[in-house]
Amino acid sequence: MTDVLSPEQVAGIRDRSLHGHLGVSPTSIVALCDTVDDLRKRLNNLRHEQNRWVESDQAAMRREKKALQDVADLSERLRKVREFTYCAYCNERFRVDGADATGAVERHIFSCEKHPIRHLAAALRGLLDSGVGFDDERIKYITVQIHREDWRVARELLAEMGGKRCHTGH
Repeated sequence: MTDVLSPEQVAGIRDRSLHGHLGVSPTSIVALCDTVDDLRKRLNNLRHEQNRWVESDQAAMRREKKALQDVADLSERLRKVREFTYCAYCNERFRVDGADATGAVERHIFSCEKHPIRHLAAALRGLLDSGVGFDDERIKYITVQIHREDWRVARELLAEMGGKRCHTGH
């Protein structure tokens, strides 16, 4: 007759055998395996968290680098604005640092082909050449419109005066 071992007997032999060979009970081995698995999961989570921090730091560094570049770009634009002025009609630039800067801009205004004041000056010159006179109030009003750069009003006044003779007031 063959002796059949019960599952409890097999487990007991296995436990005694493992304990004898390893010096650790199987329950302790399972607990250690669970602990190792937990530690692996925690280490994995820490690596993912560290990667998120690194990515966040890198994004922050990119934003900071862009902000610094924006500051440098704006500083350069501010330097150019302080150093130069330009014609709004043809974009020619003039240095602001010289004593003659204002004179250069004024001379340019009257020579710039795109500047509307040339057209007004030509119309005014044409009216004067045709013998149309101007009274002091009309001259002041046109001058104010030109100074304010209200070209539409100034052109209308000049067109209106082209058909009329005004007294000079003298």
